[in-house]
Amino acid sequence: MLELTAPRVHALNRYYYRQLEIDDALHRRCQALLTAELRGENYLTRKEIGAIFARSGIEATALRLGYLLIHAELEGLICSGPRRGKQQTYALIEERVAPTTAMDRDSALAELTRRYFTGHGPATIKDFQWWSSLSSADIAGALDAIGDGLIKETVDGTSYWFADKSQDENQDDGARVPKAYLIQSYDEYVVGYTESKFVLDISGTARARHGGRTIFNQVILLGSQVAGYWRPTPRRGTVRIEAILDAPFKPAQHRALQVAADAYAEFLGLTAELTTTTAS
Repeated sequence: MLELTAPRVHALNRYYYRQLEIDDALHRRCQALLTAELRGENYLTRKEIGAIFARSGIEATALRLGYLLIHAELEGLICSGPRRGKQQTYALIEERVAPTTAMDRDSALAELTRRYFTGHGPATIKDFQWWSSLSSADIAGALDAIGDGLIKETVDGTSYWFADKSQDENQDDGARVPKAYLIQSYDEYVVGYTESKFVLDISGTARARHGGRTIFNQVILLGSQVAGYWRPTPRRGTVRIEAILDAPFKPAQHRALQVAADAYAEFLGLTAELTTTTAS
């Protein structure tokens, strides 16, 4: 994925590289420092990396530090490390990610395209182009190569691609209750689209409540659809989860929401205290 998309993302970032006076020589210095300091699974926070750069005479605060780290990520040098308390750390990708089998470019294009539409479908070429930064020609060629591996449907003049999800457990067939999910802010599920964001809110209820905005933060999903939003408040031994629903849940749907709340609390090592209200 990095080999396919990094050159195009670098091109998009080039304006900021120039504005922040970041050149190839500086990138090389920063990458050498990152390699030395992170070696041996020595995971460091953004602030700690900024301090290391500063001690080496490199101004790296705010936006400039961000773009230096972005560049190192795009070059396949660093990635996210384990959390340290509430702080995210960085790690050397070679120490964090298992080696993968090399692919030629056409195969990599087809595989990334297949994975996007399998994980995000129904979605459009514009959605994928925005998400990946790939050219429309690359995407069209990959779709041709995949052939019948994806399903295409055209609705109101717009073509959507997706994998066969006839057995998707989130589909409500009248007998099965969709799962509920508590989605974090800017989760891939709600920001991985551009042209077809409305598919996540077919009823239009969430957009009406938020003044037509289509990026949703801290949302509750019922199956594939936005059904409200939530606010967590950690306390001693518990986490209070306030669920604000677009419409009242049926008993089985509420049980699904409780399962999601319990799973979130378990991740934190706490007990869930769920409250629900309906948005006015």
